Amino acid sequence: MYNWTDSPSIVSRDRILILDPHHEWSEGESIGGPIYNFVQDHEDLALKNTMAAYQRVMGQFDRPLEGTIIRIPLRNPAQALKSDISPRTTTVQEMTKILKTFADDFADHGLLFMRSIEKLELGSSGMSIVIEMIDVEALRS
Repeated sequence: MYNWTDSPSIVSRDRILILDPHHEWSEGESIGGPIYNFVQDHEDLALKNTMAAYQRVMGQFDRPLEGTIIRIPLRNPAQALKSDISPRTTTVQEMTKILKTFADDFADHGLLFMRSIEKLELGSSGMSIVIEMIDVEALRS
């Protein structure tokens, strides 16, 4: 994912982990970024602003999420200029091509560890790919 972004984040249950490999605002974090309890601190203004990117998918932040969301904001030209990871920008057109290739490969081969995945949604403004298991109960057995 670092081919496309400098700051991915992961939401699972009641926590959000924001990876900050450049340590721009997370000085001294051993895992590369802080972990916040967004349920416990859902009234905190800074955390509300951070969680706004997840609003469309999650809705409310005062209860745990059943599942996991991985957010990969695309590296824009300003970020690429100062990035220690990559000087490349990532465009929506590039990601559209990658996601279409992924969807085609998925149709042919599936995903490793498929028993743990019930739904996969890949999206960007104006585009979305949703892959959902039809018979989840049979998959679990």
